[in-house]
Amino acid sequence: MKNTEFDPIDLHSAYSQENTSLDLSCEKCAESDNSTSQFAEQGQDTEKRTSVLSDNVSRETILSGKNPRKMYKLFKKDGMGKLDSLYNAIYLSCHNRYNETSSAKKDKYKNIPEHPKGWSQDKQKVHKNNVWSCALKALDGFAKLSGALNGLHKENKVAILVSNIALTSLKYFPISGGMFGGNIDYNSVVRWMYQTLYHMNVGVDFIYADSLPEGADLSKYSLICIPALYAAPESLLRTLLSYEEKGGTLLATFKTAFADENIKVYHDEAPHILSQAFGLSYSQFTVPENVTLDGIGGGEAAINWMELLIPENGTEVLSRYDHPYWKAYAAVTRAKYGNGQGYYIGCHAGEKVLAALMTEVLKTAGVDTPFAGSPVTVRQSVDSEGRKVTFLLNYSMQPVDVTVPASVNLLTDEQYPDGAGVTLPDWGYLIIRE
Repeated sequence: MKNTEFDPIDLHSAYSQENTSLDLSCEKCAESDNSTSQFAEQGQDTEKRTSVLSDNVSRETILSGKNPRKMYKLFKKDGMGKLDSLYNAIYLSCHNRYNETSSAKKDKYKNIPEHPKGWSQDKQKVHKNNVWSCALKALDGFAKLSGALNGLHKENKVAILVSNIALTSLKYFPISGGMFGGNIDYNSVVRWMYQTLYHMNVGVDFIYADSLPEGADLSKYSLICIPALYAAPESLLRTLLSYEEKGGTLLATFKTAFADENIKVYHDEAPHILSQAFGLSYSQFTVPENVTLDGIGGGEAAINWMELLIPENGTEVLSRYDHPYWKAYAAVTRAKYGNGQGYYIGCHAGEKVLAALMTEVLKTAGVDTPFAGSPVTVRQSVDSEGRKVTFLLNYSMQPVDVTVPASVNLLTDEQYPDGAGVTLPDWGYLIIRE
């Protein structure tokens, strides 16, 4: 099946009693398939093909009708392959249905046929979620929003630093597994950070560490998250240190700055020169058993991996390990370096712990989180005039009440005052501009 779009132009004349060519594919969107060309070349008698079905229905009736099953049988009998017969039968039946729609919709939607309500065995069922009606609805939205969304782009203030070198290194030297047990890898830590931000409705960029030039300007980000950057060259570590010194905020997890780009462990205590950024060091680690946290994430368990952090003078301990032997060590810390701040979490834990920490980190970094507690998924962009455009998406089967800022509904032009309540239907959405 080579056709990739609907174009009902002259479809009947392309395959009729007067035309022995079976090329149902539109010339402007696909090539004639081999089976069609071969059949056309055979020059079989048209009269022989007039009555090919058991019920002796005329060819013209079938081709002008809306029954894809009969069309399929006709095309198969005429020598088409199964896939070509199936595709062209659906294509032609949709075309015929399309021709019955109002001329206004034809002009507006051109080659997208509307899916009728009667295609199901249940004639009374309203097909509000079928592909054709959804396509029409989407096109209608695009037509209305095309001007408002022109120049739309992201201006995220948070980034996650990812590294293929770190990923590969941790395959050879896993965070846990083997003698340590557990089942966490590099991607698990990246996903842990990303999903926490996603559930808080905070948009993020990804920075590819392995191609980041030394001294790169990262000042457009208020916060950079560093998941398990196990192996990294000193040039990258210096860039991150400079970013924090100039006023940026860093949040790093365990297993960061342990080895260089050649997976050679740094000679000093971890996290090497980033000890300045986070105000701590460590040389011991273990797998937690019956260990919980106090402070941030209080009562939640440390899992899979824990580092025994030793904070420096002036470093604030946000959480310690609640354990008879490990309580002297820090689990989560905050430190100032230059004009910025660095947070470090030395253990793996549930998303509840990271969400509590992330809430404080985002506030410290000055990142607005107006939809952090929203029951729906929210994504924000900026239009060509610098105005925020917000998409609220209800990915659920239940209506949801949301609170919106002072804004205008871009689909209905309705004006909302600040703090207005709006109900999103199941699988509903709202697009507003502040």
